Amino acid sequence: MCGITGIINLSNQRFGVSDKKIFKDLLVATSLRGKHSTGLFTVPIDNSESVKILKRAVPASEFIDTKEFDLLMKDFNDYKYIVGHTRYATIGEINDKNAHPFVSENIISVHNGSVDNKHEICVIGGKQGSDCEVDSEALAIALSKKSIEDFVGKVEGAFAIVWYDIKEKKLHFIRNTERPLHFGIVKDDDTILFASEAEALYFVAKRNDVELSKIFSLNVGTLLTFDKDRNFETKKIYDGQRVM
Repeated sequence: MCGITGIINLSNQRFGVSDKKIFKDLLVATSLRGKHSTGLFTVPIDNSESVKILKRAVPASEFIDTKEFDLLMKDFNDYKYIVGHTRYATIGEINDKNAHPFVSENIISVHNGSVDNKHEICVIGGKQGSDCEVDSEALAIALSKKSIEDFVGKVEGAFAIVWYDIKEKKLHFIRNTERPLHFGIVKDDDTILFASEAEALYFVAKRNDVELSKIFSLNVGTLLTFDKDRNFETKKIYDGQRVM
Protein backbone atom coordinates (compact mmCIF):
# COMPACT_ATOMS: atom_id res chain seq x y z
CA MET A 1 0.00 0.00 0.00
CA CYS A 2 1.36 3.40 -1.03
CA GLY A 3 0.01 6.93 -0.94
CA ILE A 4 -0.45 9.58 -3.61
CA THR A 5 -1.14 13.24 -2.90
CA GLY A 6 -0.70 16.72 -4.31
CA ILE A 7 -2.12 20.08 -5.31
CA ILE A 8 -3.44 21.46 -8.59
CA ASN A 9 -3.51 25.21 -9.19
CA LEU A 10 -6.12 26.25 -11.77
CA SER A 11 -5.94 29.94 -10.91
CA ASN A 12 -4.08 32.83 -12.50
CA GLN A 13 -2.84 33.48 -8.97
CA ARG A 14 0.30 31.68 -7.87
CA PHE A 15 0.50 29.27 -4.97
CA GLY A 16 0.95 30.97 -1.61
CA VAL A 17 2.58 30.16 1.73
CA SER A 18 -0.54 28.38 2.97
CA ASP A 19 -0.50 26.05 -0.06
CA LYS A 20 3.10 25.10 0.71
CA LYS A 21 2.13 24.21 4.28
CA ILE A 22 -0.87 22.23 3.03
CA PHE A 23 1.31 20.18 0.68
CA LYS A 24 3.81 19.35 3.42
CA ASP A 25 0.97 18.29 5.71
CA LEU A 26 -0.60 16.18 2.97
CA LEU A 27 2.71 14.43 2.34
CA VAL A 28 3.17 13.61 6.03
CA ALA A 29 -0.46 12.51 6.44
CA THR A 30 -0.14 10.29 3.37
CA SER A 31 2.97 8.66 4.83
CA LEU A 32 0.63 6.57 6.99
CA ARG A 33 0.19 4.55 3.80
CA GLY A 34 3.92 4.13 3.24
CA LYS A 35 7.03 5.03 5.23
CA HIS A 36 9.77 3.32 3.21
CA SER A 37 10.30 6.10 0.65
CA THR A 38 9.06 9.56 -0.29
CA GLY A 39 9.16 11.49 -3.53
CA LEU A 40 7.60 14.26 -5.58
CA PHE A 41 7.62 16.02 -8.91
CA THR A 42 6.71 19.60 -9.70
CA VAL A 43 5.30 21.02 -12.94
CA PRO A 44 6.04 24.71 -13.55
CA ILE A 45 3.53 27.33 -14.68
CA ASP A 46 5.99 28.32 -17.40
CA ASN A 47 5.73 25.46 -19.92
CA SER A 48 9.24 26.17 -21.19
CA GLU A 49 10.78 25.28 -17.84
CA SER A 50 11.68 21.78 -16.66
CA VAL A 51 9.85 19.46 -14.32
CA LYS A 52 11.73 18.91 -11.06
CA ILE A 53 11.98 15.55 -9.30
CA LEU A 54 13.13 14.53 -5.84
CA LYS A 55 12.92 11.11 -4.19
CA ARG A 56 14.58 9.46 -1.24
CA ALA A 57 14.29 6.17 0.66
CA VAL A 58 13.18 7.92 3.85
CA PRO A 59 9.79 8.59 5.49
CA ALA A 60 8.05 11.89 4.74
CA SER A 61 8.89 13.31 8.16
CA GLU A 62 12.60 13.12 7.27
CA PHE A 63 12.11 13.98 3.60
CA ILE A 64 10.60 17.41 4.32
CA ASP A 65 13.60 18.28 6.50
CA THR A 66 16.17 17.77 3.74
CA LYS A 67 18.00 20.65 2.06
CA GLU A 68 16.87 19.37 -1.35
CA PHE A 69 13.23 19.59 -0.33
CA ASP A 70 13.73 23.11 1.01
CA LEU A 71 15.24 24.16 -2.33
CA LEU A 72 12.23 22.86 -4.23
CA MET A 73 9.86 24.60 -1.85
CA LYS A 74 11.56 27.96 -2.48
CA ASP A 75 10.12 27.87 -5.99
CA PHE A 76 6.72 26.56 -4.83
CA ASN A 77 4.85 29.63 -6.14
CA ASP A 78 6.09 28.87 -9.66
CA TYR A 79 4.37 25.46 -9.85
CA LYS A 80 0.94 24.67 -11.25
CA TYR A 81 0.98 20.99 -10.27
CA ILE A 82 2.85 19.22 -7.49
CA VAL A 83 2.55 15.48 -7.01
CA GLY A 84 3.82 13.57 -3.99
CA HIS A 85 4.18 9.87 -3.21
CA THR A 86 4.92 7.77 -0.14
CA ARG A 87 5.99 4.19 -0.75
CA TYR A 88 5.33 1.01 1.13
CA ALA A 89 7.66 -1.46 -0.55
CA THR A 90 5.94 -4.58 -1.89
CA ILE A 91 8.07 -5.36 -4.96
CA GLY A 92 11.75 -4.36 -5.16
CA GLU A 93 14.33 -3.25 -2.65
CA ILE A 94 14.02 -0.15 -0.48
CA ASN A 95 16.42 2.36 -1.99
CA ASP A 96 16.41 5.76 -3.70
CA LYS A 97 16.21 4.19 -7.16
CA ASN A 98 13.00 2.33 -6.37
CA ALA A 99 11.31 5.32 -4.75
CA HIS A 100 8.67 7.14 -6.79
CA PRO A 101 8.39 8.95 -9.13
CA PHE A 102 9.74 6.81 -11.94
CA VAL A 103 10.99 8.36 -15.16
CA SER A 104 10.95 6.73 -18.58
CA GLU A 105 11.74 9.00 -21.53
CA ASN A 106 8.87 11.55 -21.59
CA ILE A 107 6.90 10.03 -18.69
CA ILE A 108 7.14 10.84 -14.97
CA SER A 109 4.80 8.70 -12.87
CA VAL A 110 3.76 7.57 -9.41
CA HIS A 111 1.72 4.45 -8.66
CA ASN A 112 -0.25 3.05 -5.75
CA GLY A 113 -0.96 -0.65 -5.97
CA SER A 114 0.62 -3.90 -7.08
CA VAL A 115 0.85 -5.11 -10.67
CA ASP A 116 0.94 -8.91 -10.87
CA ASN A 117 2.15 -9.11 -14.49
CA LYS A 118 4.92 -6.50 -14.36
CA HIS A 119 7.09 -8.40 -16.85
CA GLU A 120 4.34 -8.40 -19.49
CA ILE A 121 3.76 -4.67 -18.95
CA CYS A 122 7.51 -4.05 -19.24
CA VAL A 123 7.55 -5.84 -22.60
CA ILE A 124 4.72 -3.58 -23.82
CA GLY A 125 7.20 -0.75 -23.30
CA GLY A 126 9.73 -2.44 -25.57
CA LYS A 127 11.95 -3.81 -22.80
CA GLN A 128 12.84 -7.30 -21.65
CA GLY A 129 10.63 -8.44 -18.79
CA SER A 130 13.71 -8.85 -16.61
CA ASP A 131 14.56 -5.16 -17.11
CA CYS A 132 11.84 -4.11 -14.65
CA GLU A 133 12.59 -4.80 -11.01
CA VAL A 134 9.61 -2.78 -9.77
CA ASP A 135 6.06 -3.01 -11.12
CA SER A 136 5.61 0.77 -10.94
CA GLU A 137 8.65 1.22 -13.17
CA ALA A 138 7.09 -1.15 -15.70
CA LEU A 139 4.02 1.10 -15.87
CA ALA A 140 6.18 4.17 -16.57
CA ILE A 141 8.03 2.32 -19.32
CA ALA A 142 4.78 1.16 -20.95
CA LEU A 143 3.34 4.68 -20.78
CA SER A 144 6.39 6.05 -22.58
CA LYS A 145 5.65 3.83 -25.60
CA LYS A 146 1.87 3.35 -25.55
CA SER A 147 -1.21 5.33 -24.56
CA ILE A 148 -2.98 4.14 -21.42
CA GLU A 149 -5.97 3.11 -23.58
CA ASP A 150 -3.73 0.63 -25.42
CA PHE A 151 -2.83 -1.49 -22.41
CA VAL A 152 -4.89 -0.61 -19.33
CA GLY A 153 -7.05 -3.71 -19.89
CA LYS A 154 -3.92 -5.87 -19.63
CA VAL A 155 -2.74 -4.55 -16.24
CA GLU A 156 -3.37 -7.31 -13.71
CA GLY A 157 -3.76 -6.23 -10.10
CA ALA A 158 -4.38 -2.95 -8.31
CA PHE A 159 -3.54 0.59 -9.33
CA ALA A 160 -4.02 4.29 -9.03
CA ILE A 161 -1.58 6.06 -11.37
CA VAL A 162 -0.67 9.72 -11.77
CA TRP A 163 1.70 10.65 -14.58
CA TYR A 164 2.95 13.66 -16.46
CA ASP A 165 3.85 13.60 -20.14
CA ILE A 166 6.72 16.02 -20.71
CA LYS A 167 6.16 16.15 -24.48
CA GLU A 168 2.40 16.71 -24.38
CA LYS A 169 2.64 18.68 -21.11
CA LYS A 170 -0.38 16.85 -19.71
CA LEU A 171 -1.07 15.52 -16.22
CA HIS A 172 -3.12 12.31 -16.05
CA PHE A 173 -4.97 10.36 -13.34
CA ILE A 174 -6.58 6.93 -13.46
CA ARG A 175 -7.48 4.13 -11.03
CA ASN A 176 -9.22 0.79 -10.91
CA THR A 177 -11.52 -0.66 -8.25
CA GLU A 178 -8.63 -1.78 -6.07
CA ARG A 179 -7.15 1.62 -5.17
CA PRO A 180 -8.72 4.93 -4.08
CA LEU A 181 -8.02 8.46 -5.28
CA HIS A 182 -9.92 11.47 -3.91
CA PHE A 183 -10.08 15.15 -4.83
CA GLY A 184 -11.04 18.12 -2.66
CA ILE A 185 -12.05 21.45 -4.18
CA VAL A 186 -11.02 24.43 -2.06
CA LYS A 187 -13.99 26.75 -1.57
CA ASP A 188 -13.77 30.12 -3.36
CA ASP A 189 -10.39 29.20 -4.80
CA ASP A 190 -9.25 27.54 -8.03
CA THR A 191 -7.22 24.99 -6.10
CA ILE A 192 -7.73 21.24 -5.96
CA LEU A 193 -6.16 18.95 -3.39
CA PHE A 194 -5.89 15.23 -4.01
CA ALA A 195 -4.93 12.22 -1.93
CA SER A 196 -5.37 8.48 -1.78
CA GLU A 197 -7.52 8.86 1.33
CA ALA A 198 -10.41 11.31 1.75
CA GLU A 199 -9.62 11.40 5.47
CA ALA A 200 -6.24 12.98 4.71
CA LEU A 201 -7.98 15.76 2.78
CA TYR A 202 -10.45 16.39 5.62
CA PHE A 203 -7.70 16.39 8.26
CA VAL A 204 -5.23 18.64 6.44
CA ALA A 205 -7.91 21.09 5.33
CA LYS A 206 -9.20 21.45 8.89
CA ARG A 207 -5.67 21.74 10.28
CA ASN A 208 -5.00 24.65 7.91
CA ASP A 209 -8.39 26.37 8.27
CA VAL A 210 -9.26 25.61 4.66
CA GLU A 211 -12.85 24.86 3.68
CA LEU A 212 -13.46 22.25 1.01
CA SER A 213 -16.64 22.80 -0.97
CA LYS A 214 -16.61 19.25 -2.31
CA ILE A 215 -14.71 15.99 -1.95
CA PHE A 216 -15.19 13.35 -4.61
CA SER A 217 -13.60 10.10 -5.75
CA LEU A 218 -12.27 9.63 -9.26
CA ASN A 219 -14.56 7.17 -11.02
CA VAL A 220 -12.90 3.85 -11.80
CA GLY A 221 -11.75 3.43 -15.37
CA THR A 222 -12.01 7.18 -16.01
CA LEU A 223 -8.98 9.05 -17.32
CA LEU A 224 -8.72 12.58 -15.90
CA THR A 225 -6.37 14.87 -17.82
CA PHE A 226 -5.12 18.43 -17.26
CA ASP A 227 -3.42 20.06 -20.25
CA LYS A 228 -0.63 22.64 -20.43
CA ASP A 229 -3.16 25.48 -19.98
CA ARG A 230 -4.75 23.74 -16.96
CA ASN A 231 -7.94 22.85 -18.79
CA PHE A 232 -9.25 19.43 -17.85
CA GLU A 233 -11.33 16.65 -19.33
CA THR A 234 -12.52 13.20 -18.33
CA LYS A 235 -12.84 10.13 -20.51
CA LYS A 236 -14.16 6.69 -19.57
CA ILE A 237 -11.71 4.27 -21.16
CA TYR A 238 -12.68 0.92 -19.59
CA ASP A 239 -14.83 -0.58 -16.82
CA GLY A 240 -12.17 -0.17 -14.12
CA GLN A 241 -12.55 -3.71 -12.82
CA ARG A 242 -9.57 -5.70 -11.58
CA VAL A 243 -7.96 -7.82 -14.30
CA MET A 244 -7.02 -11.28 -13.12
